[in-house]
Amino acid sequence: MFTEKQIDRFWSNVDIQGEDDCWVWKKKSHSLNGYGLVNLKEGDKPGKLWRVHRLVWTLVKGKIPEGLNVCHKCDNRPCCNPEHLFTGTAKDNVHDSMAKGRFIKGETCGQSKLTEKQVRLVKFSMRHIKPKAIVELLGLDCKPGNIWEIRAELIWKHVRPHLRVVPPLNHVLVLET
Repeated sequence: MFTEKQIDRFWSNVDIQGEDDCWVWKKKSHSLNGYGLVNLKEGDKPGKLWRVHRLVWTLVKGKIPEGLNVCHKCDNRPCCNPEHLFTGTAKDNVHDSMAKGRFIKGETCGQSKLTEKQVRLVKFSMRHIKPKAIVELLGLDCKPGNIWEIRAELIWKHVRPHLRVVPPLNHVLVLET
């Protein structure tokens, strides 16, 4: 697959530390999302661009099973320590991220057009008001379909109401935004 010279050159660019430590890719990453990249030619084939953690898996553990990703236990994208890597589906990777509290959701997502305050207003708006009217009334930068998804708890599930009892009418709840 690869020549001994290619493999030696590859490993010379990895900062190999202790068994439990991250082994960081030393060369500049040309990846926009922080993964190390390397271009390696296999035999007579043209060079292939590899993410370094995927190449490490291939060199140390063998072929990556069809349909699986190589994921980081350490969540350190330039890490090449094979002990920090595992294979899993995209869903496994998301669950791992969520279990570690590192999953991007709500306002922290760069594509979000709504704030949590706006979502609270949508979630607890009167159900008889049509989604299109909610978008217009609240001046939201989203599609009416998003209002339906919010109300159906398909998106923004993590947003919960801030309710309080208003004395002396202890049966009246007020939504605090």
